Amino acid sequence: MQIPAQVSKHLPDILPKLCKYHLKIMPNQLKIQCINIAMNHFFKEAIAEGELDFLENKTFQINVDDIHYSTTITLRNNKLVALDANEKADVILKSTFNPLVLLISRTEDPDTLFFNRALAIEGKTALVLEIKNWLDSLDFDLLPKTMQKALINYSEML
Repeated sequence: MQIPAQVSKHLPDILPKLCKYHLKIMPNQLKIQCINIAMNHFFKEAIAEGELDFLENKTFQINVDDIHYSTTITLRNNKLVALDANEKADVILKSTFNPLVLLISRTEDPDTLFFNRALAIEGKTALVLEIKNWLDSLDFDLLPKTMQKALINYSEML
């Protein structure tokens, strides 16, 4: 489906606001459940192979400032678990919506996003490096083809 040009030029401003609204009205428990299901589905192989063991008993928080959303992630019993974002995290990744889309879609190199200050990561140095290396190695092909196409199409508008 082709998006009209007059809409697509405004989409990078509109989509984060729509996500912010939907996240605001969605019950917190439902958000956490969706995140848990998605993370454990997409990273099933990485978890099984021990690639995420560095998160065992450690916490990693993602703050998406412009949509006012945060989630904290840890690894427990070989499962990724989203926690209440109010818990203190060992590492915090801060960004806004659109740079995260560029990161996930692999349209922009993570180092470029960090150096341009579109992404910031702080916390315990060893864990920061583990998480940064993990972000660098994320396999875009884990996502369904329709989601890949949507992310790429949106990232081209940015």
